[in-house]
Amino acid sequence: MMRWLPEEAGDRFQNAVSSLNKQTQAIYGCDLVLADYRAKVGTLNSLQEIWDALCDTEKAVSQLPHGHARDYLEAMLPGFKMIVRVMQGDAVPYDRQIADMQQVVSRVITREQMDALSASLDRDLYEMGYRQATAPEKAMAFLDDHVLAAEDVVPTTKAFLSRCQGACRAKVLPLPDGDGIDDIQGVRNVIYSGNSAYLGHYKGKLSFNIDRPWSLPTFANVLCHEGYPGHHAFYCHWDVLFQQGELPLEAAYYVKNTPTNALFEGTPENALHFLGWDDLSEDTPEIDDAQKRQFLAGRKILDLQRMYQQNGCHYVNLEGMGKDEAEAYMMSSGLFQPSEAASAYRFFTDATRRTYYPSYFYGRWLVHNAYVRFPRERRAEFFHLLYDNPHTNSTFIKAVTQALGAGFEPFETERS
Repeated sequence: MMRWLPEEAGDRFQNAVSSLNKQTQAIYGCDLVLADYRAKVGTLNSLQEIWDALCDTEKAVSQLPHGHARDYLEAMLPGFKMIVRVMQGDAVPYDRQIADMQQVVSRVITREQMDALSASLDRDLYEMGYRQATAPEKAMAFLDDHVLAAEDVVPTTKAFLSRCQGACRAKVLPLPDGDGIDDIQGVRNVIYSGNSAYLGHYKGKLSFNIDRPWSLPTFANVLCHEGYPGHHAFYCHWDVLFQQGELPLEAAYYVKNTPTNALFEGTPENALHFLGWDDLSEDTPEIDDAQKRQFLAGRKILDLQRMYQQNGCHYVNLEGMGKDEAEAYMMSSGLFQPSEAASAYRFFTDATRRTYYPSYFYGRWLVHNAYVRFPRERRAEFFHLLYDNPHTNSTFIKAVTQALGAGFEPFETERS
């Protein structure tokens, strides 16, 4: 087993992480630890015991030589400690919570940023034959033309999944023998669009919200997000690395509300693009050019929706905006059904998800902005950096900067 810390210190830290999930289940009725590759049940029975273990870990980390292991753990520990503080009822401002948990500063996404993306989407849809007056009107007509009915979600998933899996193996990263999705479900009365659950032994379960409206171009992006080369691929690959002694015990888990979240969500947000399924210059025999144009438009619609959703999250959690006003703000984009705006509000006001929510927007652009700076001949190097190494926002930015020999704007959106 690979370790960064001395055995006693590493085991104590892993115990704190596993025990934290028991407290989350007791207090919130949900899991905070979504993957734990050592799968050892935590034995700490109070938040104070967990806090003490994290403080002991800080002391052990301070003795490590300067380098990636120390940088990673020094970034993670404030997130874990902030989780404990919030769970024990400390009145910590939201912006301080996400600074420690997500390593991001929430800022309002500007009208200039939205207009640039909207103009790009408008041009794409015009070239596809849509002549409505505005980009949102074109987008809604486009989505209506490619509606995916609730009863078609599971069959469509099954039809596309093998193509996603094969393209992932060919272009992004190897997958272990025995990898696969054992269960695909359409679910109702949930606030997420899609969910990937890791069952262990390289098997997974995908669930998709069939209460929300779907179109094939947006669904393809979400399918790649949840499956390949998104969450399920990540879960499997980390399991392989841990079993081979290439993922250290101190990073052999995935925990919500910690500084790994932006990469774990941002990678899936770019998953379809990694396959080349929205790029006419890429050789993709499994996807034709007409589908690529549709998938690219779907990605831009999702990105524009996310801008309004993230601003809604900011306005509610940092500026005190109420439910009706937040949902009306999202609806003003012309890109949401009422049920979608309501689900987004429920998501970014949920007790544990409110601080997780920024990881989607900031992760999307963090990973994108790094990926596009690596030329095609260096993509294997990028994927190694992204998938084979545990990272927080700060360690990822440092690693990309070192690899490129130049800095980059990690959270900047595309501008016209």
